[in-house]
Amino acid sequence: MPKNHQTTELARLIAKSLDQDGVKKTLPQGLGLLRANHPTQIESYLYKPAIILVAQGRKQTYLSGTEYTYDPQHYLIVSVPLPVHSHIRVATPESPFLSMSITINPAELSALILEMSDEPAVPAALESGISVSPASEVFYDAAIRLLRAVQRPMDARILAPLCIRELLYHALQGPQGDFLRAIALRQGHWHRIAHVMNLIHTNVGEPLDVPALAQAAGMSVSTFHHNFKKVTSVPPLQYIKSIRLHNAKSLMLYEGATASEAAYRVGYASPSQFSREFRRQFGLPPGEEIARMKAAGEEMGMAAV
Repeated sequence: MPKNHQTTELARLIAKSLDQDGVKKTLPQGLGLLRANHPTQIESYLYKPAIILVAQGRKQTYLSGTEYTYDPQHYLIVSVPLPVHSHIRVATPESPFLSMSITINPAELSALILEMSDEPAVPAALESGISVSPASEVFYDAAIRLLRAVQRPMDARILAPLCIRELLYHALQGPQGDFLRAIALRQGHWHRIAHVMNLIHTNVGEPLDVPALAQAAGMSVSTFHHNFKKVTSVPPLQYIKSIRLHNAKSLMLYEGATASEAAYRVGYASPSQFSREFRRQFGLPPGEEIARMKAAGEEMGMAAV
């Protein structure tokens, strides 16, 4: 477990970079910082592969009924893109929620594994693509050095990538290590499911059906369905629908697409069906949800850190 002085220092460094609510991307390598002065409502988000450390406060993420709680004693690791529901549980203006995330880069992960000359110990059964693990002193020590390094241009260029590499190394030693190895080194069912998930993301606007995806994974339909749900906690068609809705939300928020335009671009033939499913996913019709987000000055990636 991290010591009190480590979580205090990490919180100080994050607060120094963020003096008000919001998210800040500080490095091209994928470092993000988040501050929230108040608890938030449960909302739907798309989490991308990342390591998430909390310096202060508490957050909860839900995936198909399973709850993941992370705080200064526990970090969250997401190995594959997952649609989740999440909210900040503990935060006040005097003691805000403060966290940092490090995007998992598959190429960097693969290079590190090969340099470690580490043969992946492939688990006997598929694991979920998300987990909470106990934090350690060495984990937080690397995180503190990373945030100190990004404050100076040369340190950010030379030292920060080394700190991120160290954090990835510690993640490989944790409960998700075997899963990360199998995906990065393209081995077993884990890699095949991750490959199909990438196909879904890159072809989100095209017709997608389970038999074709199962064929791409080299599995029978029943085996594919079982393994896909083990990793993502949701059936393939539900995953595809959620990814399409999140992509449509991004198109409306960042590219100014209308609801109908976004619907067609992510593969919906019926705008009315899109609006119904969008409201079920996010709680409001498309126009109202985008207006709410713009009025609140939110960023879609905020909850992911």
